[in-house]
Amino acid sequence: MKNLVAIAYADGKLHPSERSLLYTVGEKYGLKGWQIARIIENQAPLDVKVPEDLNHRLDQIYDLVKMMLADDIIEKSEMRLCEHVTVSYGFKKELIKTILLLINKGKSTLKDWDLFKKQAIANFQAKAA
Repeated sequence: MKNLVAIAYADGKLHPSERSLLYTVGEKYGLKGWQIARIIENQAPLDVKVPEDLNHRLDQIYDLVKMMLADDIIEKSEMRLCEHVTVSYGFKKELIKTILLLINKGKSTLKDWDLFKKQAIANFQAKAA
């Protein structure tokens, strides 16, 4: 959630559609409204916590991209934060653009997303040197 709040505030303001998405995603992760409000109010600098499960990583990256799109404006600062998190999660930053294309083509159903995650794990994982 803190990563999502950081993306939401990357342009210096919290748009109503971004606030709404924060509540939707927070509830998806089992948070209560007051907990979400507290996270929003106590925004802190981005502190990336990497989930161990690859599916959770991809789900969180997807949520970050949706947050970046929430106000219909993709700011450079939002893109940089999304790319930073994506790389921190062990994926190539190009994954962001591919997720954007998936969403823009209307292919963001749960079934489409599950299929995409399988492909993304194979295609976008950064190779350890």
